[in-house]
Parts: sequence; C-alpha cells; structure tokens
Amino acid sequence: MTRILLLAFAVLAFAEDLPKPSGFVSDIAGKLTPAERQALEDRVRAYEQATSNEVAVAIVPSLQGQSVEEYSNRLFKSWGIGKKDRNNGVLLLWAPVERKVRIEVGLGLEQAIPNSEAAAILKEVTAAFRREDYFGGLQAGVDGIIARLNASGAPAAGPAPEPETPAENPPGGISPLVPVAGIAMLAGAIVMLWRTARKNLLAASVPKDLDRAAQAIGELETIRNGAADAQTELRRDAPPEVWREFEPVLAKAPETLANLQTELAIIRSRPHDGLDALSRVNRALKSWNDQFSRLWYELLAVREQLDRFRSCRDRAPELMNQLRQSLDRPALGWSSSGKLIDAAASTFARATALAALNPVNWLLVYDLLLDARECLECANDPAKYRARTRNWADSEFDSPGLELMRANAAMSVSPMNTSSGGGDVSGSSFSGGGDSGGSFGGGDCGGGGASSDY
Repeated sequence: MTRILLLAFAVLAFAEDLPKPSGFVSDIAGKLTPAERQALEDRVRAYEQATSNEVAVAIVPSLQGQSVEEYSNRLFKSWGIGKKDRNNGVLLLWAPVERKVRIEVGLGLEQAIPNSEAAAILKEVTAAFRREDYFGGLQAGVDGIIARLNASGAPAAGPAPEPETPAENPPGGISPLVPVAGIAMLAGAIVMLWRTARKNLLAASVPKDLDRAAQAIGELETIRNGAADAQTELRRDAPPEVWREFEPVLAKAPETLANLQTELAIIRSRPHDGLDALSRVNRALKSWNDQFSRLWYELLAVREQLDRFRSCRDRAPELMNQLRQSLDRPALGWSSSGKLIDAAASTFARATALAALNPVNWLLVYDLLLDARECLECANDPAKYRARTRNWADSEFDSPGLELMRANAAMSVSPMNTSSGGGDVSGSSFSGGGDSGGSFGGGDCGGGGASSDY
C-alpha cells in the first residue's frame, strides 16, 4: 500500500508542470488555424470511434529543457492516451521551438508501429516541415499512423468490462464506517507520504534542471547571435514591414540574457535542503524557464522569418512563370467558373506588381501567387479549396481570389455536413471534445517510438 501511494503521488507531482489536453489535437503553441486544428481533430476522433485506438497530436511551446523522448513519455503518461488496460494510444508530439518531433507508441500498439515504422512516418513529417508546410506534415503523420495501424490489423477493442458491483457486507462483517480517528491518522499518513515522495522527486530533478538551464543559457547566446545575423540579412533584402517587429526584441536581448544569467545564479545559490526549500527553488526555476522560453521563441522567430523569406523568394519566379502560361491559355476545360479565373488573373496581376518593387516582400508575393494557383485549381470544383498557413498574415487582405474561394467553398458544403464533431460522439473517450477539454481513456506508453529534428 505504501509503495502504491508513493508512486501515485510521485506521478502527480512530476506531471503538474505539463499542459492539459484540449481534445485529441492540442495546439498549445498556437501553430494551427482553427480550421486546421478541427480537421485533424475530426480525423482522429472518427478513427477512435471506429477502432477505439486513440491518436493524439500535441504541439507544445517548449520541452522545458528536457529531451523530446523524456517529455513525450511524461506527457503520454500524464494524459493517459489510449484505453486503460489496452494501452492502444499513439502520441504525435511537435515542439516548434526546439524543432523536434516524436511519435510515442502505447505498449498495446508497439507491434503495429515498431520503432522503424515510427521513424519512417517521421521522415514524411519532417520533409513537409522543412518546406514549412506544418499542417501538411501533421496530416502526413496522422495518416501514416492510421495507415500502419490499419495495415497491421490492430483489432478494435471490444467494450470495456463492466465494473464489478461490490457485495454487501455479510452479517456480522466489519462496518464500512471507519472511526474519525482512523480517518485522521490515514490522512496524516498520506500527507507524510506525499511530502516524502515530493521531496525525493525534487531532490533528484532540481539539480538536473539547474544543469540543463545553465547549458541552455549558452545555447541561447548562440541563437541570439544567429538572430542578429538573420535580422541584418532581412534589413538588407526585405522591406521594413518584414523585419521591423524584431527590432525591439533584439535590442533588449543582451539585457534580458544578462538578467537570466544573474537570476539563475541566484536560484543556484538558494538552500536545497528540505521540501520547502526545494519547492521554492523549483517554483523560481519554473518562473525563470517561462522567461527563458519566451526569449528563446522570440529569437528563433527571426531566423524562421528569414528562412520563410528566402524560400518564398526562391520559389516565386518559377510559380510566376507557370501561372503566366496558364493565364495566357484560359481554354483548359473550365466550365462555369469565370469569376474564379478572373480572380486568379487579378491576384496574379497584384503579385507581379508587388514583385516589381524594391525591396520586395516575397512573403506577400508568394502567398498571392499561391492564391492565384488555387483559384485555377478550384475552377471546376470549389470544394477543393483548403485553408493553408499563410507566409504573410496580412496577405489575405491583399488577395482578390481568397475571399471568393472561401465563399464558394462554404456554399458547396451541405448544411448536413457542417457539424464539427460529425455523427454520434457519445462513445468517444473524450467528454465534450474540441476546445472543451476532456480526458483520454487512461492508457500508458511502453517507451517505443522514434524522434527526429528538422
């Protein structure tokens, strides 16, 4: 009994800093549009209803200084992905700041998705991520997981066994009413066990966390230098609207970094003896990590902006050529979609005009070119339109074709198919779904899977 209580409280204490799920797809870092998140949510929810296997997608702001293997293992166990006693869950984890992805597989599905198959799925994911097609990469990951589970013949588990109804106390048996004194003693024992377990946990984890923080500070200095170089290149090649937002962050970064170093030294110098002292150090370290993660993400965003800018600049000329040829030859079998073709031509004209400026906002230009291409692709079938991540957020206001595609796609959807959940979800292991929260079925992982960066 004592060992069980220790284990239970240890797990609770260890998981308290982890995020909570917001459905089968938890975009805690805010990387997806609502439509993209809902599309993934509907896909895995329908699969769970058909097979009982639970596929979770988690996008987290930070790995909190841990390895992606350690973090995903903890998250899997904390959320309880998969059905209890069947362990038929799979987690697809993406940490954008650290540029890491991992597939964590429940023990019940490790034969269906061995480590080699998980690595093969991640190759498809990272290939899309390197093209900055993040939604496409997550789709590839989910589809790859489901395809391999289907190919393996992973069985759909039957209904969970009914809980046994406890028998009534036999005549003369011990009464279930425990005296108040006994309850007080039990409560005291539980508190004491919890404090012991918590102290042991913190005594083991706090020194490691401090060491990881010291190492991360050095990495942050390298990232700061890289961000400064990226900003220099953006200032040289891009208009101010592309790089202006990063100026305050880079100007304040040396001071912020120095403050983080000073604060970490202070945290290190604090007493580490006893539960109360360790708890104070742990709380201070969490607060420090929040500031560190914020600066880390802000500096990485500069490099990401430069990478996007380069990619759009390199791809735009070829796409512009293809569109020019297509628009010069409009008789390609399009039927009653003259408005979409006209919108494609208008969007293309706006993109070419912007490309003639100096300097050029290639993020905006490339988005407009993609919109023009999608207008042509949707000419015969407006339902082909799919929302995508924009390279330049404001490009949707400059695109004559985008609103038309959205309106046509909305009109092509039957009112019977507008429900975000789809069908009867009463059998789902999630209560509520969507952003309303809920919990998984209580499964556990076996440590299998694969990791990758990109």
